[in-house]
Amino acid sequence: MPAPPEEARTLVEVLERRAEREPGAVHLTLLGDAEGEESRLTYGELRAGAAAVAAGLRARGLGPGDTVALMLPTGSDFFLAFHGTLRAGGVPVPMYPPVRADQLEAHARRLAGILQNGETRFFVASPATRPAGRALQALVTGLEHVLTVGELRRADAAPETVPRGPGPGLPAVHLGHDRQPQGRDAHPRQPAREHPRDGCRRRGRPAAIAS
Repeated sequence: MPAPPEEARTLVEVLERRAEREPGAVHLTLLGDAEGEESRLTYGELRAGAAAVAAGLRARGLGPGDTVALMLPTGSDFFLAFHGTLRAGGVPVPMYPPVRADQLEAHARRLAGILQNGETRFFVASPATRPAGRALQALVTGLEHVLTVGELRRADAAPETVPRGPGPGLPAVHLGHDRQPQGRDAHPRQPAREHPRDGCRRRGRPAAIAS
């Protein structure tokens, strides 16, 4: 398994170097719901898609350190949005829809608290989770944008410049999550920001990842 480029200091730079060297190499193999169904995402495709998402976010006013909620299934759109947010200087915050109808209200309150504490203005959704984003707009002051990856990629924006290091006062990479303290009186915290070496668990079908 090839090692990450030594000169790369951030996850954005690791992807950039690998895409320059091996744009056609497969980075992700994603398994579908049907038996034998799978899709692949190359380094070049991930870089191009992430760059388009980053441009769309910046065109709508995303600033360094701004949080971006991601309510997406485990698939190519999630990885494009995740890397695109990092590339734009933002903090990706993966979130999950409720799995039980009787938990809708409590789940919505918890997510609203996370978004409010993080001063989140951007919510990236799939067509299926867009209604959840719209509903959260009524609960979260300042949640301005509910968008799909396709809409972000179609944005008219000037070509972006890839950052070669972390911005002023920002860690190299942030990984957000929506884990919260348990208990009836637990108060939602601001999205956690971790180094990529700490890892980030995702729910959904397994994906093979080549580094």
